[in-house]
Amino acid sequence: METSTQQAWKQFWDVTAEGTNPLGAIDIPEISPQAYEAANIRINQLLTLSACDTVLNIGCGPGLFEERFATVVKNIVGVDFAHTMVDKARHRNSAVGNAYFFQASGTALPFKEGQFTKVLCYGVVHYFSEAEVIQLLTEIRRVASKGALVLLGDVEDVTESAEASSLIGKTASWTTGEIGRLVHRGTKRVRSELMRRVARLKRKWKSFTGQYVFVPKPHHLFNYSRNLILDLTTAVGYEGQIVEQEAERFAPGRYHVVLRVPE
Repeated sequence: METSTQQAWKQFWDVTAEGTNPLGAIDIPEISPQAYEAANIRINQLLTLSACDTVLNIGCGPGLFEERFATVVKNIVGVDFAHTMVDKARHRNSAVGNAYFFQASGTALPFKEGQFTKVLCYGVVHYFSEAEVIQLLTEIRRVASKGALVLLGDVEDVTESAEASSLIGKTASWTTGEIGRLVHRGTKRVRSELMRRVARLKRKWKSFTGQYVFVPKPHHLFNYSRNLILDLTTAVGYEGQIVEQEAERFAPGRYHVVLRVPE
């Protein structure tokens, strides 16, 4: 039985899916086509996709990644929490013969054990609590084959903000190097704030033109430091590493996690 929070999120995604901009339908209307293209390239590289792979994409949204990767892999299966997203993904990929879509939660996947050789979960983890992340990782391990690669993409971090707050009250006896690092972090924060303000303006414009349907999020998002996410993945039995974002960055302060299911 769904909780009230789960029902609220499902309504959020059903409404968000009504926007005419497919990138807006995944709640990032400010993303540039260049960053999206870079994300596709990076996903392909990190998962080393091939014609032998059966891929699961958790949180598929309107089916953008399936549209791109169906020509590269044997089969690709997308699941999403919202019915409207699944309908949109099926329509978008109606001419694709090896892309399949199901309505399901990442914490309760309707698949048999060891079915997928690669698993993609992009821009999803920050919607899950710590307990739900454990459930997600457990379910992925169940449906993934031995030695399968898993990409947790675009995970939101708290390390930078925590590091910034630790500077308070430490102004005494700074060395030249420490001052340089402080200036660097300050510059990063200013740049990040400017990017957030520009993103808000883009979102407002796309809402005005009907490309993006704005609806308030029903619950706060969750942030995970690099150390915490590695601890969680290790607890479930994965071998993992952090990979920093490059040209595919959708928002500042995020990173990827590449995991391997033990043989």
